[in-house]
Amino acid sequence: MKEKTLTILAIETSCDDTCIAILKANKEKIEILSNVVSSQIKIHQKYGGVYPTLAKREHQKNLVPLLKTALKKANLFIKSKKQIPKTKAKVLKKILKREEHLFNQLKVLAENCKKPKIDLIAITIGPGLDPCLWTGINFAKSLAYLWNLAIVPVNHIEAHIFSGLLTKSELIPLTRFSEIKFPAIVLVVSGGHTQLILIRKFGDYKILGETKDDAGGECLDKTARILGLPYPGGPAIEKLASFPISNKSKGKQKQSSIEKLPRPMFFSKDYDFSFAGLKTAVLYRDKKTKNKNKKYKIEMAR
Repeated sequence: MKEKTLTILAIETSCDDTCIAILKANKEKIEILSNVVSSQIKIHQKYGGVYPTLAKREHQKNLVPLLKTALKKANLFIKSKKQIPKTKAKVLKKILKREEHLFNQLKVLAENCKKPKIDLIAITIGPGLDPCLWTGINFAKSLAYLWNLAIVPVNHIEAHIFSGLLTKSELIPLTRFSEIKFPAIVLVVSGGHTQLILIRKFGDYKILGETKDDAGGECLDKTARILGLPYPGGPAIEKLASFPISNKSKGKQKQSSIEKLPRPMFFSKDYDFSFAGLKTAVLYRDKKTKNKNKKYKIEMAR
C-alpha cells in the first residue's frame, strides 16, 4: 500500500513576520515546496519594538501576495476565471469582516486561481500578539471555507522547540525527530518568551521555569533603545559585544571600567528568570554616564 503524502499550506502571523510555506510530508520526510517571508523590521524600527496594530495591517496587506508567490513557487498556481457565488462571497466577507482589504484581495485571487492541490492548512494559533494571530487565523478559516479544507492548529512555542531539528535543506528526513531521547529539557528564548521546558514525549510538556517579567528578547530590545542602538536589539548588542577592547601598550584585553551588571535570580532556588532588573540597571547606569561613546556602548553590551 502506497504511503499517504500530504500537501500542507502553513501560515504564520504570530508577531511581525508574515510567513507562508507549502510542504509535502509523509512518515519519512518533509519536502519544502516553497517558503516565503515578509519582514516588518524596518517598519517597526522607529518604535524600538513591534507595534501590534501596525503589524496587523501589514499582515493584511502581505498575506494574499505571499500566498500567490508561494503557490507559484510550488507549481500549484493555475490560472482561472471564475466568479465566486454571491452566497460564498457573503460568508467570506463575514469571516473577514474586520479585514476588508484582505477580503478584497482574497476575492480577486480566488476568482483568478483554481483550487490548488492542497490537503490541509496549518495555522499558528498562539502564543503571540492577538491582533496578528487573529488576522492569520481568519485568513486560514477563509481559505478552508473557500477550498473545503481542514485546519490544523499549531502552537508557536512547540514549533520553536522542534525547529532546531530542521536543516536548510529543502528535503528533511524525519529520522532526525526519532533520534531524540526523552525526557529532554529545552530552553526557549523567542521574542516575548523565555521558558525552560521538560519534554516527556512529543505533545507532553511541562514548564519548569519562565520569566517573571520581561523576556530575554524584550530586555535586549529595551536595552538597545536605552543605548541608542537600532532595532532589533539582540543582533545590535551581539555585534557590539564581539568588539575587542584592547590595551595598546600591553597588547592585552583591557578590563571594563564599568562595574558589572546584576545577574537577577542567579541564586534563586527555582528555574525562573527575571530580566526587568537588568534592564533597569542599564537605564540607571546610562543616566549616570556622561561620555556615551562607542567604547562605553561596547562595555555595556559585553
